[in-house]
Amino acid sequence: MKHIPYGYKIVDGKVEVDEENAKQVKMLFTRFLEGDSLAAANKNCSLNFTHSQVGRMLEKGEYCGDEFYPAIISTEVFEQVQEERLKRAIKLGRLDKAKPTIVAEPTTKFKMNTCTEKFSNPFEQAEYIYSQIEREVQSNDN
Repeated sequence: MKHIPYGYKIVDGKVEVDEENAKQVKMLFTRFLEGDSLAAANKNCSLNFTHSQVGRMLEKGEYCGDEFYPAIISTEVFEQVQEERLKRAIKLGRLDKAKPTIVAEPTTKFKMNTCTEKFSNPFEQAEYIYSQIEREVQSNDN
């Protein structure tokens, strides 16, 4: 079964708002919008979560309500928090920018020197033949 987000409880098989914890969730969103850091909002709301847990709480759309979860905060507050998180991430240079990956193109052009020697041992013959294969070096001036 999926974990129930903080601020909710299950009663008779249905998800309901846990009023006491929901107050802390509302306060967390409010304090963050008022300028508190994740750690400060966590402390001011008397929550005992890690920095990353608080960050994930602020990203949970379930708090706006859906067919399964009743709403604890408004959609407007949730969207404002997402905008504020983005602004802070940009300001602190913490956006996860996809780093370009350099993929080396496999060399498909080979040339083989003339095989002039013969060996009685097939393994030595194979080693010799493979040693005659050379890769064509391509310049980066394309």
